[in-house]
Amino acid sequence: MVKIDFTMADLQATRLGYEEGQDVTPEVLKRAEKAYHFFHEKFLEIKAQYSAVSVDVWEAFLAHDISLEFFCHASQGNGA
Repeated sequence: MVKIDFTMADLQATRLGYEEGQDVTPEVLKRAEKAYHFFHEKFLEIKAQYSAVSVDVWEAFLAHDISLEFFCHASQGNGA
């Protein structure tokens, strides 16, 4: 069994404070980068144990990881 070592409090601490359509402020971008790095590290931890992780959990982690990375890169390109 895979142990995914983070709590709901960890996830809430990485909230962006951003709603779709809002301007991306430097503060939002900073929080997005922090959230991406935190989540990506957790993603890499379970990636090494891929065979023990259910496909649904794997796909959810992968999708979230990609979306955070995309948000950070797209926001940086918009001059935030």
